[in-house]
Amino acid sequence: RHCLSQRDCLCARGCYWKDLTRLGRDLAKMVALDHTIQGFPAQAANWIPVPRWWGDPRDEELLCLTPLLGQLGRVVSTRGAGDGEGT
Repeated sequence: RHCLSQRDCLCARGCYWKDLTRLGRDLAKMVALDHTIQGFPAQAANWIPVPRWWGDPRDEELLCLTPLLGQLGRVVSTRGAGDGEGT
């Protein structure tokens, strides 16, 4: 539902990377789809690799992720288990 573009990135050592914390949401409830993990060094556990999109309107790669994303939407995070913050 949200997109991080280059203007939302941080630059470190000449590399732009996406900081998911900039969205102000619970990382335990977020995933990021991208073609390079280089963009998510601090939140690699939230990253789902996808092939680079080259503008082909027939490309349906993201549709292949529908079952996985649906399952993730039903998963209860255990990161906050035991601290009263179960999500």
